Amino acid sequence: VSRSPSVVAQSTTAGALRGTVLDTNGEPLSGASVTIESGTGSTVRNLETRDDGTFSVRMMLPGTYRILVEVVGYQPVRRLGIVVASGRSTTVSFTLEKRPPPITSVTEIAQPATSSGALGRIVSDRELRTFDYRRDATDLSRAVSEVAQPRDGRSGFAEMAGGLPGSWSRLFVDGIPEQLLRHPGVPGEAASAPLFQRDAVEQGQIFGSAPDAEWRGVAGSVLGLQTRRGTNKVQIAPFATWSSAKLGGNKDLNPADSAASSFQVGATLSGALVPDTAHFFFHADYQSLQTASAFPWESDTSRYRGQPVSLRETLPLIATDSFHTQLGSGISPVVRTWKGGSGFGRLDWQLSEASAVLVRAGYTSWKETNPALGTPLANGAGTALKGRDISAAVSLTSTGVQLSNELRVGFSSARRDWTSSALPATSLVAEGIGLAGNAALPGLFDTQLLTLSDGVQYVAGRHALKAGFSLDYVNYRQNYRYGAAGVFLFGDLDRFGAARGTFYQSVAASAEAKFAAPEFGIYLEDAFSVSPELSLLFGVRYQTQSLPKNKIGLNQGWLTATGISNDSLPKDRRGIQPRVGFVWDVESRGEWVVQGSAGLYASGLDPAIFAEAMLHDGDVTVKRGQGQFTSWPAVPDAILAPSRGASLTFFTGGKTYHAPKTLKGDIGLSRALRGGVMIQVVGSY
Repeated sequence: VSRSPSVVAQSTTAGALRGTVLDTNGEPLSGASVTIESGTGSTVRNLETRDDGTFSVRMMLPGTYRILVEVVGYQPVRRLGIVVASGRSTTVSFTLEKRPPPITSVTEIAQPATSSGALGRIVSDRELRTFDYRRDATDLSRAVSEVAQPRDGRSGFAEMAGGLPGSWSRLFVDGIPEQLLRHPGVPGEAASAPLFQRDAVEQGQIFGSAPDAEWRGVAGSVLGLQTRRGTNKVQIAPFATWSSAKLGGNKDLNPADSAASSFQVGATLSGALVPDTAHFFFHADYQSLQTASAFPWESDTSRYRGQPVSLRETLPLIATDSFHTQLGSGISPVVRTWKGGSGFGRLDWQLSEASAVLVRAGYTSWKETNPALGTPLANGAGTALKGRDISAAVSLTSTGVQLSNELRVGFSSARRDWTSSALPATSLVAEGIGLAGNAALPGLFDTQLLTLSDGVQYVAGRHALKAGFSLDYVNYRQNYRYGAAGVFLFGDLDRFGAARGTFYQSVAASAEAKFAAPEFGIYLEDAFSVSPELSLLFGVRYQTQSLPKNKIGLNQGWLTATGISNDSLPKDRRGIQPRVGFVWDVESRGEWVVQGSAGLYASGLDPAIFAEAMLHDGDVTVKRGQGQFTSWPAVPDAILAPSRGASLTFFTGGKTYHAPKTLKGDIGLSRALRGGVMIQVVGSY
């Protein structure tokens, strides 16, 4: 009996489904009725098996489905918990037993099918919905071994992912790039996107490397999210959590016995405007979270004027006696707060059997007090962060027997406004401690991204060819200079008491950097079904970034002194990015799956680096002083801390700078066991 070739998923927003229906003797059952149902039981699609007992759907939205198979004279079987994931092919098999009429029951099997491919982790259903202190979907990877998440109460994706810096990672939602805005002064910081809450997400995937050439070139890992669709029946799911604790019994975790009271409220609403045709989903929430902290330094013992002293007792006395300044909360444990809300909505409309449109939009705003930033020596008392995210997207999908098209348009905006404390960043070197301030504050970062992409897929025999383009228009704004509020450095407690130390401050003539940096990419790939078991993928992508001219001012004094120009623009040198991959579904049963991929991945120039070159082209002047200061924390005058000259950041010629580029290879083995257990072993280089 001839068998149909494998179905290969070639989409960043949809997966493929294939299945086989056999009798107890292993013979294929043709003409079997196959009903694909959503997790809530509504019918998604009806089809029949071919002569070889197989059925397939080339493009399905990610989610968890049920499949009912019926043949006259056989016991009907319904399989539950079938996960379809974007960019993957899910394989499911059915074995039907003959039964004499009347047949009045359906055999249900809870063993899920495997979404073929051992590369990348899928997070869905219970693992995605599990309540946690933070509900945003960028925090869902805490149980994923490929990702190093923050372990100090902070949230976001990720400190490290796939062995590479978290700052190289990117976020895609419904196949559209979204913002993961980090403070450029601490690029290793995990970044969050509170707009996309777990309740509003259907599925998440973490790719160390995505073989599909449609993904934009990313040197690090990709967090891909698929938002939730509406249901046929109206469903309202409110939630509310509240907790209050005084953890005074644990002096290490909460030495000041500060209260930590938090609450979360929200609801989701879903339903159908037209059953099985038009569905809506809405989500809204508000959170007020409090986290107690420890003392900003671990060891309290030091020496002052030859005598052993307690830092927590002596520092306030020195500040009062020597500087007439109250340290207040600058040396005490603080309560970190996060307060904000979000709203999100999505509308899906099945225009025809082959065409569907998706429209979604969301908004979130929040404020944090005393947030932790990087690994500062101080406790961050008096600092604050105001954040705001906006996102909107429209996608139109058309699926035919041979020709398919996916058109996506998206807009996102992210703003982070950091404010500093009243005390400037101050460190005591010998003691290894800091007082309140942070040299990376204040800072304002604001970016907008308008994106357009289109992918056309054509199936010819065993080949599924796909070609497309992407255009990302980035508008970036930054107002940040290290040490803008001043940085004090004292050698030890005695020198602090004597007001002898060093001072640094960067003073700017121009306030901020604004520019646009569009990126354009094209790709071509072929998914070749060698057999029902083996599929190969070959792809190539080309992407380029355009940086604005005349934004970096020429510093004539530097050019005269060195012969080196500071206004050189870096070249985009990513070039061609090839991708190859394979999927071997042993015996085409979806039980044993071997998958591998390799490719060259490259990111464009980080806008924050270009913004720094714009700001530090001679307009930033460095003030520096050393010796006896008459006051602290006041900024020293021009006599004690004179201007030492301009600060320059520049690219050393347009041909020598390279943005991050990674050659990555992955291979993995997955095995589906009974009871929904999946074992995966993955190796990466």
